[in-house]
Amino acid sequence: MTLLPAEHREDPRAQAQVLQAYAKDAGFADEVMAGAALHARITGLAKWTVSHDPHRQSNPEAVMEAAVRNPLIETDNGIGFEGAAFQEMILFIEDLPW
Repeated sequence: MTLLPAEHREDPRAQAQVLQAYAKDAGFADEVMAGAALHARITGLAKWTVSHDPHRQSNPEAVMEAAVRNPLIETDNGIGFEGAAFQEMILFIEDLPW
């Protein structure tokens, strides 16, 4: 996967290109749609982390699994995860015996 140079990390078009390339490499049929979906989930996760886990104390694997499974919603700050429900999903995943 291509990593963005530091000077392009805040550029949404550059982010979209990298995510579309990733989606294409991963075998998604519609890399544009898959790239947009990945971007939405990454954005939601970043917003949740800033507001609810700024010190990143949650289990990283559980957080990623929750980001895959939890629904995105429209928030006051745009697309994101509902804070309490997302945290509950993380805690549930952490307790799974696998």
